[in-house]
Amino acid sequence: MKRAFTLIEILVAVAVSLIILGIISSIFWTTGKGFKETKDYSDILEEARGALALLDDYFSRWGAGVPCANNSCNIGNTIPPCNTYPPSDPMCMTINPSEIIFYANLLGLGFVVNVDVDNNRADLISCRLRSQDLYYIWNAGSVVFWDNDTNAPIVVRLQGLQPDNVDCINVSTNTNGIVPNATAQAKVVDTNGNEYLLNNGYVIMRVPYRIRLYISNGYLRAEKTDMATGSRSYTTLARVQNFSVTTQGRNVIMSITFVSSRDPNKTLTITRIYGR
Repeated sequence: MKRAFTLIEILVAVAVSLIILGIISSIFWTTGKGFKETKDYSDILEEARGALALLDDYFSRWGAGVPCANNSCNIGNTIPPCNTYPPSDPMCMTINPSEIIFYANLLGLGFVVNVDVDNNRADLISCRLRSQDLYYIWNAGSVVFWDNDTNAPIVVRLQGLQPDNVDCINVSTNTNGIVPNATAQAKVVDTNGNEYLLNNGYVIMRVPYRIRLYISNGYLRAEKTDMATGSRSYTTLARVQNFSVTTQGRNVIMSITFVSSRDPNKTLTITRIYGR
């Protein structure tokens, strides 16, 4: 004969079941909340990744190809503001509460391997040199073609560049060294049509851009001004709350608070250190 459960036993079983159900519900709620928070921050990080890649690219080229006042660079142990162009220090940077400004070569460069004056031909190592771009010609850390009247570097264009915009990643070598991957006329031309002769060992560097990073309508943006033409372009990097910049010697420390596009209350602060 089977014995029926007593009322006390039923109440105890119900109580235990409720406790177990409460524990399980708590676990699910905590796990779900943790997953949502992790997902929110993961989304912010994903949105910030593209912006950080662009910033890394800008800062890795900071000061590259930037001429100096009087064609003589004075590089110190600190980062001076960019008061004039050309600056006294190519690594200058103006830091304000709402913006930072510096100069950087964002496009191609090349090297003159050999010049054949009789045939008006220059053999080049081209790293994204483009026929439509404007360049400074460098040698031993100074700009070769300089206008003494205006005390400014002369902007030139390559003539007869072939091929155009070729990459230098897979440049080949032989027993004589690196094999040129492009050719151009031995003479470059300035914006007034004056010609200048290239020479072995010269470095061809794209005229730099003035980079201005600032916040507008809740977004971090980059304003890029071509120092050869004065033309400007704009890039939206990411949704942010704020950013701060400090310097330590020749290093720049930049902290950016990114904002989730899904939930404006969710933010993530990322700090990067850039130095040259």
